[in-house]
Amino acid sequence: MNTIQKIYISPKEGVPMHEVATANLVAGKGVEGDRYFAGQGGTFSKMLKRKTPSPSSALSITSLETLNQFKELGVDVDPISIRRNILLDSPKLETLLNKTFFLGNTVLYCGRFDYPCKVIEQYLGRSGLIEIGRNNSLWFSVRCQILLGGQIKIGDELRFPQTQEELDLINSDAVLKVV
Repeated sequence: MNTIQKIYISPKEGVPMHEVATANLVAGKGVEGDRYFAGQGGTFSKMLKRKTPSPSSALSITSLETLNQFKELGVDVDPISIRRNILLDSPKLETLLNKTFFLGNTVLYCGRFDYPCKVIEQYLGRSGLIEIGRNNSLWFSVRCQILLGGQIKIGDELRFPQTQEELDLINSDAVLKVV
C-alpha cells in the first residue's frame, strides 16, 4: 500500500528518536525539528564535513518490508533504533532510487541508498550488519531530497505521479530542482 506507518525525529545527535504523528518537510532543507534541519549534526553531516544539511539527504526512509528481509536473516530491528525519519509499510526501497514521487502532498526525489553502517551497529549493539546488508544486497534506507514541502502524517501514501497535472507540478517552478 506504500503508506507512512511511523514518523521519527531527533532534535540533536545522540538523542533518541521519538515518534510524531505529523511532520513539516521544508524544501531544500529537511524535516522541521530533526537534528539535520536544525544544524545539530548527525553522523551523516560529520561524514560529509558539513555544518548545514545536505539537500540530497534531507529525509531518510525505510520500510517494514526491508526490516522483514533483515529479520529473515536473523536480524530483528526495532524501526526507531535505526534513526530513519519515515517508516513505510512497503515498497522495496530499490523501486524509489532515482525517482521523483509524492509522499502525501510533498514531492521527493530519492537520490541515494544506505547499507547498514557502523553507527547503526553501535546503536543496535550488534556487529555484522554491514556484511549482512552488503552480502545480501539489502539496503537499510534511502535518502531523499525534498523538492516541494508540506506537512505529512501517519497514513499518507507514497505514490508516483500518474496524471498530467501531477507531472506538470513536478516540472513546474513551484518545485525545487534536483541537486
